[in-house]
Amino acid sequence: TLGDYNTNTLVVTGSLVGIGKGDPDYKLHVKDNQDSSVLSGIVVERSANTQKAYFNVVGGAANLIADTSIPIKLRHGSSTRLEINTSGNSTFSGNLSTTGDFAAEDNIYLTDNGTVRAKLLLNASDRDNVELRAESLGSTMKFFTVGTEALLLDASQNATFTGIVKPSSNGSKDLGGASNRWATVYTSNISTSTSSTFGGDIVLDDHVDSSPNLYFYN
Repeated sequence: TLGDYNTNTLVVTGSLVGIGKGDPDYKLHVKDNQDSSVLSGIVVERSANTQKAYFNVVGGAANLIADTSIPIKLRHGSSTRLEINTSGNSTFSGNLSTTGDFAAEDNIYLTDNGTVRAKLLLNASDRDNVELRAESLGSTMKFFTVGTEALLLDASQNATFTGIVKPSSNGSKDLGGASNRWATVYTSNISTSTSSTFGGDIVLDDHVDSSPNLYFYN
């Protein structure tokens, strides 16, 4: 039992301990003597070697620092829930959820050297709608299955599909609508299993000598 104790760096007052703090307010109250190096504060050193971890409040932030040779792991018991490896990559073992004030637009940002390249966010007008945005001027969005590109959306909102675009079941869906018609349909072949109705003229033109053939089969 130390009792009340006071030096220039360590103060013990009843059940309160101050390190660098002359009048501690908490069970353990540590005050740093500098505000530039993050390799300071409370230091824990590994028994097997000299690898260290630091916790401090330096530069206006709460900092948890590990030596560059070891990862940072957050655990429940012995189970790792979050690991940040020495390359800065993070691995979560459970679900990742965001909460907070929607007015602040809770987003997941994908950045490159401080520049936001893409966002995943809730729609500002309807929180039930989710938006995936490419933020860079002229950027594209690509969707992959395994390592193969399946869909490309370019900066002009044109969509390019690698595979077939088809309805969920045979003859169940329309392409366009009564008030949303396609301007021009370009096709190498048309195959239909039912009768077709045309609201205007049918013009046959092969754009070569204007003499295409018309065949009827039964």
